[in-house]
Amino acid sequence: MTVLDAFRHAMAGSDAPRDVDGVTRLLGTCVRDACAGLGLTEADIHDGGGWVTMLLTPKHAWEAVVEGPDAYQLYPGHIRENGDIVWPNIWVAEPYDLPKFVNLLEDALQEASAD
Repeated sequence: MTVLDAFRHAMAGSDAPRDVDGVTRLLGTCVRDACAGLGLTEADIHDGGGWVTMLLTPKHAWEAVVEGPDAYQLYPGHIRENGDIVWPNIWVAEPYDLPKFVNLLEDALQEASAD
């Protein structure tokens, strides 16, 4: 079992959300649950408007963009010494499909929990 299986399974179901807002809310909920399961007690997760901002630890920040049920972008946040977060807009490739996105986000969550 992986930390985002709930999201993966929900998105494969016949009643999965198909609109950006529904997918965004579901992803935010599943990320919060994954963080709790990984012991990321400081995690601060915000979702809405097609974005899920994930401040997993003081050193790990990520932002997911939901373009649709099978189209996602994932950006790392760079945390400066003063605590400011810079979100570089580096996306130049096609959006990730669901399996690729979930795998990359799971890796980020696992890395944050291991630090």
